[in-house]
Amino acid sequence: GRHQLDNAATAVVACEQVVAGRTDDRQQQRADNRQQTTEDGQQQRADNRQQTTAPEPALATDAVKAGLASVVWPGRLETLTRKPLVIVDGAHNGDSAKRMVAALREDFGLKSAVVLFGTLAGKDVAAMASAVAGFADAVFVSAWGSARAADPRESAAAFRPYDVPVTAFGSLAEAYDAAVAEAAGRRAVVCFGALAFVAAVREHVLGIESDALRLTLGDSA
Repeated sequence: GRHQLDNAATAVVACEQVVAGRTDDRQQQRADNRQQTTEDGQQQRADNRQQTTAPEPALATDAVKAGLASVVWPGRLETLTRKPLVIVDGAHNGDSAKRMVAALREDFGLKSAVVLFGTLAGKDVAAMASAVAGFADAVFVSAWGSARAADPRESAAAFRPYDVPVTAFGSLAEAYDAAVAEAAGRRAVVCFGALAFVAAVREHVLGIESDALRLTLGDSA
């Protein structure tokens, strides 16, 4: 998404500032060293010259390129399966949902998709519904295994003012199967609403170990 270009640029600038700060510290240290006097002035000057010849810290362009090229960010516009096309994104407010839709249109070439939605209690569901309603062919709202999960019936109500079919489900497995069946190989399924919900979808689709279960049972599980 275009928003990740902004995020990447912010990270690079932050690193540049860190490097610049270290350079300033080294220059100040040299100035302090020149002002120091000791009983053995010649030895002090030799130490100063040795410090002066140390290489300047630098943010190497090649390292920045390699670092950005190697980034993998699970749960952020991540493709889980291709047949059907299932994409997950951790968008969890109105603004991030708008950016998600823009990226799905620009980078994935999608005009619309079946939406699988789940979120946490207290989230601004109305703002997220407004952001994606025009993009959604249908919305499937899911309950899922978290004590903080929002009631799917309440979340579904936020989508009802829009001209899009909405159905609430009592389990993630049921909601996911229904969304895939609705897509029927012709459309994509986009899952979003909370990073924790996306994690649950990834566990269900990819068959990976549940972090929630692992943390509950401990390392012996």
